Amino acid sequence: MIKQVVSFGDSFVWGDELLDPGLEDHENPHPSIVENIEYRESNCFTGRIAKHYDIPQKNFGIPGGSLQSTIWTYLWWMENDPLANESLVLVGLTEPSRHTFYNPKHVSYANDPEWNRFVHSAWVHNNSSIFPDEWVDMVKKHTTLTWSKRYFKIQLNQSLTFFNNARHEHPKLLQFFTIPNRTSLAREFQTLPNLHSCVELLEDVINNGTGTEVLKPNRHPNEKGHRFITNWLLSELDML
Repeated sequence: MIKQVVSFGDSFVWGDELLDPGLEDHENPHPSIVENIEYRESNCFTGRIAKHYDIPQKNFGIPGGSLQSTIWTYLWWMENDPLANESLVLVGLTEPSRHTFYNPKHVSYANDPEWNRFVHSAWVHNNSSIFPDEWVDMVKKHTTLTWSKRYFKIQLNQSLTFFNNARHEHPKLLQFFTIPNRTSLAREFQTLPNLHSCVELLEDVINNGTGTEVLKPNRHPNEKGHRFITNWLLSELDML
């Protein structure tokens, strides 16, 4: 009954820093270039899970993405994919302090999909130069005026509840944390796998003394790291 794997979330889901070694001499060797799409998507955990089940994948992860962009992208997908109700859905929940703003004219890369017109606060925090000064100013003011643990709890509650209810459409839906979030609120949701996160999983691998290298320079999973995340998620999916 399941015909595809679809994933939503941030740069961990997207597969940031996964770069085909054959493109090292490319004029612009960045994970976002068209020539790297197949390598990135086949080596990230979404692609590996799709290969495990021998079905196609669709990866809607967004570098710098927020809980807001995860929900918005999911809603767009539900309206536009005829196979939406026959999908295994992976939802990687990022930190609730991130914000996303919608700009209908925004384009980051030439191969950006039509649904991605988002500007993310994480880009400002990382000194990205891809959007104009007025957006930088807006994000800074919004962050200053809304920075609150109570607000972040509301953001997380909204996302957890939304995707928990989405399981009525997708019995095979698994939401998990990419970044640690051990709140009492999160413990109330039984669809979260043991309150682990991708970051904590890889930290455990690093700390167990095996010497296994699982991270890229900017702390995203490398190919081995994505294999560990794949095995973790597959064990959780088997229990759904």
